[in-house]
Amino acid sequence: MKTILALLIFMVTVSLVFADELYFWTDESGIDHSSKTKPAWWKTEEKWTKTGHNIVSQPDTKPVSQPETKGSQARVGQPRSEKRTVETRPPTIMLPSYVYRIDQLGAAQGQAKTRKSPIAFLYTDEYTDCSLAIAASLDVLREFKDGIVIIYISSEDDDTWARLPRIVRNALNSDEAGRFIPKTVVVNSEINKVISIIPYMRSSGERAELLRKVNNTVSHSNY
Repeated sequence: MKTILALLIFMVTVSLVFADELYFWTDESGIDHSSKTKPAWWKTEEKWTKTGHNIVSQPDTKPVSQPETKGSQARVGQPRSEKRTVETRPPTIMLPSYVYRIDQLGAAQGQAKTRKSPIAFLYTDEYTDCSLAIAASLDVLREFKDGIVIIYISSEDDDTWARLPRIVRNALNSDEAGRFIPKTVVVNSEINKVISIIPYMRSSGERAELLRKVNNTVSHSNY
């Protein structure tokens, strides 16, 4: 009898928990939405509990992106399993002086407007041990050096992610951006239009061709 009673209590508890499941997301216009029905395009199953509901992470949530060699199966909104401690070793990607960081966003945007050039947000890890990620990141830095203002975005820093413009976060979370670092989002100087999304590409030849194509396209336009 006690076993049957315990089973009934368990079934009622489970039904109450899942009855209030809500899905929250923000569209490209910045409008928040919620639904008790899972949207057809929803791809992540990760859930958090908040104010009594099981909440599935918003597409705007920071993705966990890793170098290809680590075999990451990261999905949009997947929670971080561990947080890196403060680095004491030198970076493996030495950022040139012409590269901005997120706390210099205003200065970078000002330069882009003056030069009438776009802005490239390079999402990578300057301390990565992956030679493939290092090479691909350096290719972006070299190709965009003269024609595009570059801002480095650390894939390991949650504070940096929170300070990114929404349009850039959405682009980095898109299927087109892929799962692996580096990924690059090129936007206009007003940061209200995505010009190009450049995913990690293993082939150096294909990568160089795509970067040249983007660079040539923006060099003939004012942004």
